[in-house]
Amino acid sequence: MGPTRFFHGPLMTTPPSPPESEKLQAAHRILSAAQSFLDASHSLRDIHVLTERMVAELLQRDSDRPLRDKTLAHVAAYFRHQLAASGPTARRLEEARHFTQEVLALILRVRRSRGEAPPAPTEIDGYLAEEQVAVDTDDCDTEADSALMEASADSPAADAPTRIILVPPPHPEKHEDFPSLLAAALRYRVGVITSYFQRWNPRVSRVMPLPFLLAVPFGERLNRLMDEVIAPAMLDSRPVRVLATRHVWNQMESKDFWTFAEQQGHMDCLRLAWQDAWNRLRPHLMTRAGHQVLKSHPALADLRARLASEDYALPRIGNREIDLLSSFLDPAYARTPLEQAWTKLRQTYEQELDRRVYQDQARAGALRDSLLACFQPFTNPTAEFLAMLCYWNFPHLTLSFLTAFTHNHGTNREQRLRRIPYLMWYLDRPEAEQALVEDDALVEKVSRRAALRKQQAREEEERARDATLGGVSWKA
Repeated sequence: MGPTRFFHGPLMTTPPSPPESEKLQAAHRILSAAQSFLDASHSLRDIHVLTERMVAELLQRDSDRPLRDKTLAHVAAYFRHQLAASGPTARRLEEARHFTQEVLALILRVRRSRGEAPPAPTEIDGYLAEEQVAVDTDDCDTEADSALMEASADSPAADAPTRIILVPPPHPEKHEDFPSLLAAALRYRVGVITSYFQRWNPRVSRVMPLPFLLAVPFGERLNRLMDEVIAPAMLDSRPVRVLATRHVWNQMESKDFWTFAEQQGHMDCLRLAWQDAWNRLRPHLMTRAGHQVLKSHPALADLRARLASEDYALPRIGNREIDLLSSFLDPAYARTPLEQAWTKLRQTYEQELDRRVYQDQARAGALRDSLLACFQPFTNPTAEFLAMLCYWNFPHLTLSFLTAFTHNHGTNREQRLRRIPYLMWYLDRPEAEQALVEDDALVEKVSRRAALRKQQAREEEERARDATLGGVSWKA
């Protein structure tokens, strides 16, 4: 059964307005319950989703729609900023919790000023206690909880594109000295790419862990690595140190640094220094018992420790991962073609698996073909992470789809491991077995519910037409 709803229907008598003291006690109770859920959330994504759910629950009446939409827009803008911001994770989480409490307190004050009855103690608890954000309850009819539900033709959700929250690229920075500007320029150049992969859909919840490149915390750790390891190593290069003395750098922004370097012919020395900094972290090739083996060393161990986190899935870092991270300075990772590819993928997904009322139905396999096409203009790792990005943003896309997709890249497992190692690594994770079952069960459940709603809508339309025609039915 779904959670209790505030709206009691037009046939019920409106209860008298309770005393102000009772309203204040109810508000305190709701804020206390919300705080317990916020304290149990350990990522900005979780807090964002909880905030949206609470706002939608407290402002679910039709008359609340303007305030609800405005509030949700402010919430989305705040969390976009928080996801792109830097700073200690614990401090940002605490700030987000305070923000949510302020939003809820403001809504409750609005409800009290309207003289509305306070919600029952179990209403907010029951609503927030749902474990899967992407799974709405059996009796839930609100738009805010029906992202996986096929919308009816007269619903605003039927026209809305798949909701994606974008993480903006880093802001340009100015610095007084060249070493600080170099580090900021590296963060900007790499951040333009990593932020692209950090977009997310708050209505999608997966059993699988988030792949590292899709995680905001990974981007933060990578930024610290460039500040503390990569940029200092690049300054060991004599050409880079000479470059530091050739220009006045304190008036230049990190964004313009790369355009200036291209125009002045400095990119070659910067690329060489960048690659050398990463090469220092690679495993050492050694001969042992007549065989060549790769051996770790303190710098590589430090790299692994710096990038490891429970917030995302990360393979054991070796040459392949260092190749990926060091490639982000390459102009092949331009943001514009990646955005164009994403727009096509989202539209194809909707047309094939989650069609809007204004869209034509795409043929079966259209999304697969669009993903395969990404392997031609982009590198294989880019296309692999695009496939994982689709999985984490498109509700009706299942792990079964990704598994079938890998079979387009080789007739056997060995071939696929060579061509798409990151996808194979992700699908080999221990959570995959459960995810396969839950993804397919969820899509089947939602499809059945959508079919039932269509049938009910048709029957309701027929009853309304019969009533309008005075009970005359034109059916054969």
